[in-house]
Amino acid sequence: MNKEEIINKSLVSFYHGSNTYKVLKTDKSDYDIISVVEVDFFNELKNKLLEHNQLIFKEKNNIYNIEVISEDVFIEMLETTHMIAVEFMFLPSEYIIKGEFMRTSFKDYFTLDNLRHTVSHITSNSYVKCKKKLIKDSPDYNPYIAVKSMFHAMRVAMFGIQIGHYGEIRDYTCANFIWNDLVLGKVYDWEEIVKRYKPFRNALMTEFRRLVDKNENR
Repeated sequence: MNKEEIINKSLVSFYHGSNTYKVLKTDKSDYDIISVVEVDFFNELKNKLLEHNQLIFKEKNNIYNIEVISEDVFIEMLETTHMIAVEFMFLPSEYIIKGEFMRTSFKDYFTLDNLRHTVSHITSNSYVKCKKKLIKDSPDYNPYIAVKSMFHAMRVAMFGIQIGHYGEIRDYTCANFIWNDLVLGKVYDWEEIVKRYKPFRNALMTEFRRLVDKNENR
C-alpha cells in the first residue's frame, strides 16, 4: 500500500503541521498529512499503523507521515472543537487534498465555549510539556520537542485570537517568529524561555478570553 492508495480511499485528506504554518525547515521536518477514513478501512489498517496511528512513506528525498483517523473519531473531533478540526475548518484550499465538503459539517458543531476549552487546555499543557522536556536528568529530556511545544502553545492561542477577531484563522504563519527564535535558535534553557515568552503567553490568553467573552455576550 502506498500514499496515494490511502488518500484515494480517504473521505478527507489535508496537509497539517509545519507545511501549513510555512515554518522554515529543520533536519527533522517532513510532510504531515491527516487522512480520515471509513471505520472498516481503519480497522483493516490497524496492524500496519505506527505510533499515533501513522503510516510513513518515503518518496525520493521526501518523507510523508500520514496520520489515519477513523470517521467516527473525526466526527467527535468536530463535535468537541478539537484543534485539528479547527485548523482544517479554516485551512486554505491549497492544503486540502480531498474532502472540502466536511468543512460545512464543522459549522454545525462549532461553539465559542468549546473553543475556549480547547485553546486553554492546549496552551496550558504544551507550556508544561516544554518545561518537563527540558529537565536534563529526566528520561523524558527532549529539547527539540520542548521548544516545539512552546511554539505550539503560542500558536494555538494566536489562532484563537484570530477566530475571536475575524471568525476564522486568516494567518497560519502568525507564530513563526517564535519557531525561528526557539526551534531554529535552539534555545533550550527553561529560564530563558520563561523570560522571553511567559508575559507574552499571559497577554495572549487574556486577549483570547476577552474576545470570547465579548462574542458570547453579543
